[in-house]
Amino acid sequence: MSELSLTLSPHGGGYRPGETIECEVRWDFEEQPEAIIVRLVWHTRGLGSEDVGIGATHRQEEPSRRGEARVSLIAPAFPYSFSGKLISLEWEVEAHPEGLSRRSRRSASCAIVIAPGGEELLTEGGGTS
Repeated sequence: MSELSLTLSPHGGGYRPGETIECEVRWDFEEQPEAIIVRLVWHTRGLGSEDVGIGATHRQEEPSRRGEARVSLIAPAFPYSFSGKLISLEWEVEAHPEGLSRRSRRSASCAIVIAPGGEELLTEGGGTS
């Protein structure tokens, strides 16, 4: 059975813009992947349609069927993680293989916060605090 795991360094999950996000990716696939992709992704949640964006990407080309890699990504300057009454913006580090059959595909992710002070911003009535 194929496996993929993602572990963040013991940082606590809160990052300031410009800080380095260190993670370790381990995989064991039944098939040979073309690449292992690790990226920072944000998405909105709440009223209206969901928006999604990518803040940074690392591509491990032609990995072996089994292996591990330490990956460093830089927390982007924006958008900030925030929670409001109507909408929230959340970040995560995600890893997934490329070029595998549907049966062998796996993904892994870890939620993080990117904001000044490394803490999610809370909004009240539409303004940030």
